[in-house]
Amino acid sequence: MKDIFNISTLIVKKKLKSLSDSEESRLKQLKKEFPLSKEVDFDAVVQKITDYSNIDKDKAWQAVLKKYKKRQTKPVFLLTTQPFLKYAAILLCLLGLTYYFVANQQAVEVIPKDAIVLQLENGDSKIISANGEEKILNSDGELVGVQKESELVYANDLKSKKLVYNELKIPFGKTFQLVLSDGTKVHLNSGSSLKFPVTFIKGNKRMVFLSGEAYFEVSKDKLHPFIVHSNGVDVKVLGTKFNVSSYAEDKDINTVLVEGSVQVYDRTAPEHKSIIEPGEKASFNRVNKNIAITKVDVNLYTSWTNGQLVFKGVRFQDMIIKLERAYNVSISSNNKDLNEEIFSANFDLGVDNVEDVLYYISRSHPFDFTRTGNKIIINK
Repeated sequence: MKDIFNISTLIVKKKLKSLSDSEESRLKQLKKEFPLSKEVDFDAVVQKITDYSNIDKDKAWQAVLKKYKKRQTKPVFLLTTQPFLKYAAILLCLLGLTYYFVANQQAVEVIPKDAIVLQLENGDSKIISANGEEKILNSDGELVGVQKESELVYANDLKSKKLVYNELKIPFGKTFQLVLSDGTKVHLNSGSSLKFPVTFIKGNKRMVFLSGEAYFEVSKDKLHPFIVHSNGVDVKVLGTKFNVSSYAEDKDINTVLVEGSVQVYDRTAPEHKSIIEPGEKASFNRVNKNIAITKVDVNLYTSWTNGQLVFKGVRFQDMIIKLERAYNVSISSNNKDLNEEIFSANFDLGVDNVEDVLYYISRSHPFDFTRTGNKIIINK
């Protein structure tokens, strides 16, 4: 509180051009020490104050006196005979406004880039700690979900039956599990997000919106089809297990079926549906809008849900993309021969770090690499 007041006072003095050199230095120091100072736009604060300070002080003061005199029976000699008081009052208002702007900016929570974030129905964001426990409340104060470590479970007995959405955002380098109100389990991969109803409404389709990659274990409900909207492609099911990968940078949106049956179709042409069976992959090409169906080893596409990173006959250049997502790093390879090399490997994300993976690969195709922070450069 004291810091906010000090900063507010110094900003006002700066605006009034009465800031001494020592106070200027103090203001700069407070900016550095002030909590969340990187998020506080001090120039914007000064600009906002300008709008309030560019008023006709004499007219403003006369308006104040007029209202004040209506409430008084005796003349107010003191206020009218000391003109400096009106400027003091304006200054106090100015200081109060500055305090308000700074305090409100200070209240904004800084969300780390590597945090798991739940966006609530009212737009507020809540940081989810994978090692903690949290109760999720809606805007009415009703308990809608409980998070325990790496799983968030939504209630299936809510009194409120209005359709509202939450969105869970997973950063690169992390995964998380979500249980929807109908019992459907969703494993979210790194760099993914899912927008979903807090509770599904009877008589409506169960619709969720995916960006990135997720593995679904959908609760069966013949009366309420489950639909995954994902970057222009819809996957419709009644009850099944499947994986959808739709990262924005990938040219294809891949749906791999483990159990049951699903329909895959372009949202702009829903009449052209492709039905896939267990052990098949439907690849939707973003450019030509075609859907290709092939037989696959489903373990290659779902192993990440068990903390495994599995490659089979994959170019190193394509491996890099998955390594970047899994370990939240940026990898740049200047080794053209290595980029085209084909590899098959299996890594445990809970045991092997990204350096372990690169060292292992370098045993069959020697190369050097350097790491600075989250950036890795591969050379010959």
